[in-house]
Amino acid sequence: MVEKGNPYWLILFKPSKKQEDLILPATWDGVTHIVSSLYPHAHHDLLEHLETLKNTHFREFEKQAGFEFLECRRNEQGTFPDKPPYYSYEFYCSLPQPRTALQVRLFLYCELRLLEMFRGDAYASTRDPGSVHCLEYLSPNFQLSDLGPDFLGVLPMTRVSIPD
Repeated sequence: MVEKGNPYWLILFKPSKKQEDLILPATWDGVTHIVSSLYPHAHHDLLEHLETLKNTHFREFEKQAGFEFLECRRNEQGTFPDKPPYYSYEFYCSLPQPRTALQVRLFLYCELRLLEMFRGDAYASTRDPGSVHCLEYLSPNFQLSDLGPDFLGVLPMTRVSIPD
């Protein structure tokens, strides 16, 4: 159903009750729920560092790390040993305890895609301070085949350009 070669799609569907419980506004409460449901071994760390995560600007975490978080995402396959590692759930769980707020933020960046525009209030920020912010949601990936009988459609986004 989805054509190969087009990486971006707008999917319209009516979620099942089970799916609905995992499609949440992009708030810190939503993050906490998603992490507790899908990444239980990271949940305690998230709660422990939640206030720091809420109150520390994204760029401050990058400053603490000494690199741009984008470097981790570019190394998702682990092909660049001289670059920072991608913080998958498996990698994150392998880190020694206690884990730091920086490590939690890297995990959220890589695994949940809470990028630099995430504000935690259900609205994506933009680089333009005068612009209108759009609603943002958290959701795990779903297989198209799992969307059920109320599946509404797939629209290819052929003119989408998302910078690295």
